[in-house]
Amino acid sequence: MNENKAYLIETINQEGHLHFSDPAISIKQNNKGFLETIRDNLCEEFGLSKEKFVLKQMKDKWKNFNMWLSSASLRQLLCLKFRIPLGYKCPIVMPLKLQEEKLIESQLASLLETDGSFTGSTEPYNFITPNFYFGSSSPSNVQEVFKILKMLNYNANIYKDRTCIQRLDLAAKLMFDILPYMKHPKKIENGLKILSQKEYILRLRIDSSENIKRLVKKARETLHWRKWGSTEKLVEFLKIRSKEFGLYTNFTLTDIYHWLEETNPPLLAIILFCNLMKEDYFSYVPKYLGVFLWVNGLINLEQLQELRGKPLQNLRNFQISLPIK
Repeated sequence: MNENKAYLIETINQEGHLHFSDPAISIKQNNKGFLETIRDNLCEEFGLSKEKFVLKQMKDKWKNFNMWLSSASLRQLLCLKFRIPLGYKCPIVMPLKLQEEKLIESQLASLLETDGSFTGSTEPYNFITPNFYFGSSSPSNVQEVFKILKMLNYNANIYKDRTCIQRLDLAAKLMFDILPYMKHPKKIENGLKILSQKEYILRLRIDSSENIKRLVKKARETLHWRKWGSTEKLVEFLKIRSKEFGLYTNFTLTDIYHWLEETNPPLLAIILFCNLMKEDYFSYVPKYLGVFLWVNGLINLEQLQELRGKPLQNLRNFQISLPIK
């Protein structure tokens, strides 16, 4: 099974219904473009014809769309091989049991695009913080998704009806991991807009290392040779360059000395030092922050694709208002 097929089968498992009385499968969603993408991918992966699909807007108050697929063979395959039950299944739905990590990442993308949400909260801060979660009326479903997140080394929180990722670095890692598989245009947009909050560049801390200490020292020495002075002028340099990002900082000499010891510096400082030294950001920061740097206009899409090692065709025509130039 490939990643795309794993995504599609999990989407049907979570969002679709295998009908009792008809040799058919139906999927209900509020986004027509998402259903059209699912249809096209089902045709490609299972050799189906588009004539087998009927996509109509429902007359409910939410104006959802329903996609109906007539295929006895696919219904039988999903039921017998993947154990997706016939009929209404919300109380008993469970994620598929997959072993390969590459399949689990695409499965996680499906889970979060069907019964998940990419939102943020302004409490208790004056800027948006991530709240990416999977919710379900089935407690066992939530518990299994929580286990998948833990298996992929996410420090997720779990409540009765949902499991959440609320740390900024983990939200960035999640988008980096699942972005190649995502198909829901609105949820892609929501996730990326949350990550485009420019305050994050100042608030996100990078784990201290000998490599980062050397970067701080080299930046200080470079400014000294340019007759800026040393540590005092490094503080001034950070304040001036921060304004180019629309950020006003209060870095002090103490901050610089602490970064030269063991304190974790903010991502903003690493970016400014790398720009000064003309060095690669990813010599100092984890590559999963690539999606965070891309959405904030600091690297281009080709660089992000190279970091991820997978094509990101779903972003080719994606438009987002970048706060940083």
